[in-house]
Amino acid sequence: MAVINFAGWNAGSVNQDGASSSGGTLSVVAGAGARGENALRCNPTGTNTGVFDLGGFSSTGQPTTFSGLAALYGGFWFKYHLAPATGDEPIAAWYSSSSALRGELRLNSGGFLVLYDAALVARGTSATPLDPDTWYYIRGRMGGAASAQTQIQVCTAPTYSPVTVIDYTGNFGGTIAFMRLGKGVNRNGNAVDFYYAVVVIDTASVPIPQYYVRNGQPTANGSTYTFSGSGAGANDYTSVDEVIISTADYVRSGAQNELALFAMANCSAMGIANGDTIISVRAGASLREATAGASAYVLRIKSGATNSDNAALDPGTTFIPRFRLVNTDPATATTWTQSGVDGLEIGVLDSSTGGRVDVAWVDLAVLAQVSPAAAGTADAGATATGDAGANVYASATVDAGADALGVPQTYSAAGSSTVIATAEAEGIAAIDVSSDGIGADAQASVAADNYADDQSYALAAGVAGTETPDTVAALLADATLSASGRLTHKGVAARQVQDATSTGSGRLKHKGAAARSTANAASNSTGRVRKPRKVSGGVALVGSIRVELR
Repeated sequence: MAVINFAGWNAGSVNQDGASSSGGTLSVVAGAGARGENALRCNPTGTNTGVFDLGGFSSTGQPTTFSGLAALYGGFWFKYHLAPATGDEPIAAWYSSSSALRGELRLNSGGFLVLYDAALVARGTSATPLDPDTWYYIRGRMGGAASAQTQIQVCTAPTYSPVTVIDYTGNFGGTIAFMRLGKGVNRNGNAVDFYYAVVVIDTASVPIPQYYVRNGQPTANGSTYTFSGSGAGANDYTSVDEVIISTADYVRSGAQNELALFAMANCSAMGIANGDTIISVRAGASLREATAGASAYVLRIKSGATNSDNAALDPGTTFIPRFRLVNTDPATATTWTQSGVDGLEIGVLDSSTGGRVDVAWVDLAVLAQVSPAAAGTADAGATATGDAGANVYASATVDAGADALGVPQTYSAAGSSTVIATAEAEGIAAIDVSSDGIGADAQASVAADNYADDQSYALAAGVAGTETPDTVAALLADATLSASGRLTHKGVAARQVQDATSTGSGRLKHKGAAARSTANAASNSTGRVRKPRKVSGGVALVGSIRVELR
């Protein structure tokens, strides 16, 4: 994973979450999020709009667009209180660096999601409608460049199994530079009322519902504090520790190269549980200069004796937020630990003179630890004739296929689609699957002790499904393979494929019972019905579909 931005609106301000642009009818509603966090509300009437654009940051910490991504992986919580009365309106969209539309996800009057391309051609509609006033986790990969496909999954609590999926096997014709939330463009003149919570953007894998965002303020002056003045408040951290920006109190430099570092709230104070993983740290400060052209700010994250700085910025005479996002601890060059976050300092170096800081804060993107579900009987292997068997172990670490969406990795060979599901006898339930045009790596790994129930997309046969396996160590009980390469599961330990049916579109269905090999299969791809032909241990040909269990 490589998180490149996120938002939680925990500070209560729209623009303190790194928006490259925002405007229209937007507000932050305290405690209204999917899990009690703050929520962003977009409720324009008529032809009005509300826009929250989330991109990256320049070297000076200014919010801007990404450099141009072949694919953008994103996830966010969404609910609607008021759907469009007629037609549809956007809830999210993806744009190029020149603000050219790449793709748009809309909600229509019936509660269905519709995916549009840049030419505003509908490319897919959700199979089931979204209910009003119900939180959903929407996650997906938006493909911009030539080989990058697109899929949107809509998940619900408590299992976060996808309840509906939109697949678009094409791409959106160019790189993606930012994601837009809200009714960013008026399409059909409807009033809407949309809510968003905890949005995460990644360059390598699709975010999962276990992400949450926390916000912390200064608790003391840091290891170095040489700023020499203040506004209405004291010349110390108490003038910059408010949650909502106040321009009346601030600290200021009075000479060149003065430095103000602040100790920040620790993980416990920010509500981060033991065992949760800090994925990304984003420092923020609102600053200005006293006299135009007289300041050159550097926003700094200090960990131990190591500094991580933005390039110098001349902010102008109006308070503006600036950011620095780092996914590794500067002191160790490895993933942040909670102890590392507890010891970090955030501050500002004024390499000129006359700068002012009115608030400083830190935001954290955190991945909650999920304990593995209770496992099935240890070594409940199934070795019936025609199957190579599969071992199930009580403690599971799951190696999933490369596609971060959890879509099974398929590839074409001699006109057949091949799906390989392997449960290895290593004390784990592991799946290695090949990559395709959707995936980027044949051996991406996902640890079940981090994701477990909610990352069921990495369980059993290593793919995301419309059903969540009952246990971490579950094997196939029901499975459906579609022509687009989607395999869904519902499993219990030691159950294997019993029946298989393949239609001409490449759809394969299984039903299983313990220690039962493939019993029969029907293929309609050529108008014939036949049983599968065993090729080698655990391999069966079903129509044009080759399935291997080993």
